[in-house]
Amino acid sequence: MEENVQAFCFSGLHCHVNNNRVIPGLLGEVLHGTTCNEVLHFDSISMHPLNSKSNHTFVYVLILKDDLSGFVELISSSSRDHFVVADVSISSQ
Repeated sequence: MEENVQAFCFSGLHCHVNNNRVIPGLLGEVLHGTTCNEVLHFDSISMHPLNSKSNHTFVYVLILKDDLSGFVELISSSSRDHFVVADVSISSQ
């Protein structure tokens, strides 16, 4: 699983990847930060338990990426909504 997560994080959160080919994002202006934590990109992926004996309750992994430094943080969550992103953003301050 660690290799899959690393591949996902380093494949480019601004791009689409199709058949190992990187496709640039849509045309238009892109917002970039000039200081750390000024611009955060986020996405989530589903990580359902592999079997019924799994002992974790989370179903999703929230991926946060700092635009300037490229620092990536993974946060497990049992839901995928704006409340999770807000809670993580506030607790990171």
